[in-house]
Amino acid sequence: MPTDDEVHQWLLRSATGDAVAAFNLGVFHSRAGDIDESVAWYELAAERGHPDAAPYLGWLWRMRGEVSQAEKWLSYAADAGHENARKMLADLKTPKAISQSAAEVVAIASLMGAQSAASLGLLDQAEAHYIAAAEAGSVEAMLMLGASAEAEGAIGHAILWHHRAAAMGFAPAANRLGVIARRRGRDDEAWDWYSRAADGGESDAMYNLAQMARARGDRELSERWFVRAADAGDSDAMHSVAILELKRGDHQRALVWLRRAADAGHGGSLAFLRNHANDPEFTRELAQKMSSIPGYLDFTAAGIALAEGDTEKAISLFTRAADAGNSDAMVRLAEFYGGGMGDLETAKEWLAKALDAGNLEAHDIISALGG
Repeated sequence: MPTDDEVHQWLLRSATGDAVAAFNLGVFHSRAGDIDESVAWYELAAERGHPDAAPYLGWLWRMRGEVSQAEKWLSYAADAGHENARKMLADLKTPKAISQSAAEVVAIASLMGAQSAASLGLLDQAEAHYIAAAEAGSVEAMLMLGASAEAEGAIGHAILWHHRAAAMGFAPAANRLGVIARRRGRDDEAWDWYSRAADGGESDAMYNLAQMARARGDRELSERWFVRAADAGDSDAMHSVAILELKRGDHQRALVWLRRAADAGHGGSLAFLRNHANDPEFTRELAQKMSSIPGYLDFTAAGIALAEGDTEKAISLFTRAADAGNSDAMVRLAEFYGGGMGDLETAKEWLAKALDAGNLEAHDIISALGG
């Protein structure tokens, strides 16, 4: 992402009529997920003669289902000699005579081609196959393209792909839209998307609703969603229900949920059962320890993953433990980011959080760094 200073310079240059600056602002807002703002800047860039703005507008409007707007901008670009715009315009005007069953065959074949190319590391070919599958109606391909755009930071593109799949009733895409909305601080929008996904049977969305309800202080609603997600097979929710049972003092029911979560592959529950294989019954002292230390099971599982050489999994588990308030996990994350990953700013953020939580090790590290 560009720096604030770069964005400021683009705004100043755009005010003087600079087409490139306007186009850059369109790209910036598109990647940030502000599609309406992005469209406004692309239109300004196109009117000023930027060669790539009009075809990009055509593609954006096509993705949003606005055929007349897509045709307008693609025609504009095609008349200016843009070859890709000419191809997109021809495709837009070609009657779709393919039958539903034939479309499904194309979608499945393209999806298989994408998965095969991806497994061989042929990423450009994989993307082309995914796009072909998506255009033939594969919601799974749309989800993959959306996820790929998210990973690249192109949030605007991700939203467009997920919207297409969600509009076809694909619950996992609705859940991703909820995740994106939550990250952008749009909690009401996130709740709506999660609810749609949960109604479609998406267990991840049920778990996300439980987390949001808990953050809002609605414990009763939070527990209902945790239980519903657990019953739908979500291992994180099973783990959370186990913790709830621990806090209620029902150690036997907690053990049942931990075993279910472990069977479903949950790292924290698996770690606990592995560490206490010879002590299958909960003791009151151990139960109190597990319920009183934030992120205890995830922190334990992260240590095991690290010992097994799975750094990516360890970071994920340490993050979950840190988000639950485990200050030791915050310090471990600071070490990861500040060490091998070279991200000093993120490392400092985790150290600051650990320090706020009263972690003495964080205080020592900051002192040693001269902070």
